[in-house]
Amino acid sequence: MSADEYDPGLHAAQFQLFFIVKNVRPGSVDQGDYYWFGVPFYDNRHDIPPAFMAADAGKKDATGKFIYTVAGETLGEASLKTGHWIALDKDLLPHILKGLQEAVRRGYLKDSTPHDYAVANMNLGWEIPGTFDAAVQVQDLDVSVTLKGGRDSTVP
Repeated sequence: MSADEYDPGLHAAQFQLFFIVKNVRPGSVDQGDYYWFGVPFYDNRHDIPPAFMAADAGKKDATGKFIYTVAGETLGEASLKTGHWIALDKDLLPHILKGLQEAVRRGYLKDSTPHDYAVANMNLGWEIPGTFDAAVQVQDLDVSVTLKGGRDSTVP
């Protein structure tokens, strides 16, 4: 893609983690409905990725579901643009709950009962609409949950 073709509103190289936070309670008004919870690690347009809240839209296979992505600075991220390793150890639950509240506030979901929702899926990787030469290395990835009673369990 030439410099003349590049439009930062359309073209980006983003490396991120997403959870689908889904209502799993049988009989709930939102049973089966969900929102996207994102953790941004890299965005070529920013030193540290900003927060993002909007519908998944703009392409043929978009879900129309709410996307709630926390700001990288909220997580204490350093810029990956330096080429150095960064380490993150953060409790995401408070942010996941804020995302749920925001999805309800904006009308994407009706049920804001946290116990009705669970992390149903996860994906980690690049979203690259455009032509970019990009790579990231990940080491020691560990996504875990602390269950009531204190037992630790690693989420597959």
